[in-house]
Amino acid sequence: MRPALMRLWLALALLLAQGAAAETVDLTLGNARIIARQAYAVGEMGVANALARRLLEANPRDAQALLILAATEPALGNPTAGRLAGRKAWAAAETPLLRYEIARHTAAAALQENRPGLAQFWLRRAADVAPSANDYARTVADYRRMRAENPVSLRFDLAIMPSSNLNGGGQGGVLEIDGQIVNGFYNRSLPPLSGLRAEAQAEVNYRLATSPRSQTTLGFSLSASLNALSAEARALNLNVSGAEFNQTTAETSISHDFLWQGGDHPLHLALAAGQNWSGGAVLGPHLRLDAATPLWRDGAGELRLAGSVERQWQPTSAVDSGSLALMAQRRLASGDNLGGGVYLRQVNGTGYNQDYRDASAMLTYALAQPIGPVALSGRLTAGLRDYDVYRLGFAQLTQGRHDQRLGLSVDMTLQNLSAWGYAPVISVTGSQTQSNVNWFDSRQLGVSIGFESKF
Repeated sequence: MRPALMRLWLALALLLAQGAAAETVDLTLGNARIIARQAYAVGEMGVANALARRLLEANPRDAQALLILAATEPALGNPTAGRLAGRKAWAAAETPLLRYEIARHTAAAALQENRPGLAQFWLRRAADVAPSANDYARTVADYRRMRAENPVSLRFDLAIMPSSNLNGGGQGGVLEIDGQIVNGFYNRSLPPLSGLRAEAQAEVNYRLATSPRSQTTLGFSLSASLNALSAEARALNLNVSGAEFNQTTAETSISHDFLWQGGDHPLHLALAAGQNWSGGAVLGPHLRLDAATPLWRDGAGELRLAGSVERQWQPTSAVDSGSLALMAQRRLASGDNLGGGVYLRQVNGTGYNQDYRDASAMLTYALAQPIGPVALSGRLTAGLRDYDVYRLGFAQLTQGRHDQRLGLSVDMTLQNLSAWGYAPVISVTGSQTQSNVNWFDSRQLGVSIGFESKF
């Protein structure tokens, strides 16, 4: 082991009285750390830095010495060296309080390097180990301010869920329409297939231009749904694999948010173009125009109107759709959040069974106070889908097809298990579809594990 005393050659002009001659002084490791921190506190960055370097000669994994380097190197014009010292200090630190200081200083060094994305990452780490509610709130506020100033923003979503019905399979069996058995048809639909689904989405946005009343953003997103059948589903020997239900979408968009002259409610416009894949095969491109604006808002909630029009080009058809949504959100006196929305969609295509109307409603509720370590929220959905004419096999159902959907979801966020500001979310979801064509009656139950940003 290194001796308890280490020899430090320092200028007494920096440590003691101004103008004193340099000479040799003996300091214990503990005293050297104390003096280094005090030197940093009074702005003597060179003294603190020199002491930290001597401490590291005695122990290269001295977390406090590395922290002092992380704090002083940026002040001496070396932010990269400070960030690298902070990274080493984080690996060597053993207490949350020390890690909190390390993360804050490393974030500051990264910001001085003009790497705001990396600085945000270190602020997320700081939030994980904040020693008090005030320190946590200050770190979150710094993160949000930095995110607002950073022209680049990233978002990642991941959920893994077992499901009782990956394919949305119906009841099958004898065909019944409006309760009446129809002869001459045989079942061509797949039964419900259980398995595991992973859904992932990554999005990057770059702010091209901004002004006090407008902002233009370029974005790219990639989303994928990957499926694997359970052993039970594979045992049915239906000559089908989970990959046949995979879905992938890549999209590029440009959006513009602005305030009308004299107005205080921003209007959002976005044009998006992308490519779709289904079951590993190219499904075709799409082009979409989105628009949204709040109709009313105050400090506790808002009422928002949104709409879109879209064209999809598929291998054998083209599909046009238009949608309209009215969404409301309100924070109650208790602090709980109540939300809801009504959604309308009209779809018309040149292929079979591509003309339909869809209407749905959603109600959400989120508790302000967690129950123990768990934050709870729930979502109730109901919907209708109508086909005026529906083709089934070689026959056409002139009375159409009419589906009713009902779904319930409960989300449980485990706040105390967060990492980098992301907390795991367990969602239990159940849904049921009833149709006048019994082959499309279905039920689905799933449990998903995902991650949600806490700020």
